[in-house]
Amino acid sequence: MTSSLIEIRDLSVSFPSEVGTVQAVRNISLDIRAGEVLGIVGESGSGKTVTSLAAIGLLPESATSGNLGSGWTPTLNAPTV
Repeated sequence: MTSSLIEIRDLSVSFPSEVGTVQAVRNISLDIRAGEVLGIVGESGSGKTVTSLAAIGLLPESATSGNLGSGWTPTLNAPTV
């Protein structure tokens, strides 16, 4: 079994709002291995963008998020060609 390049376990993300806490993502888990492609589909407001932003470390400071998995540090550093 190949190790995961990205491992997300039980990710939950919430945001404060005027009416209380909004749970944008609840308990998402996924693995992406070398050579795999992941497509995230769902209805508007289902948490696709928030999940992606959490995975690359771009959530606003007001967000509270859970576990992105062991050994995973979100980064925007791309190799120079």
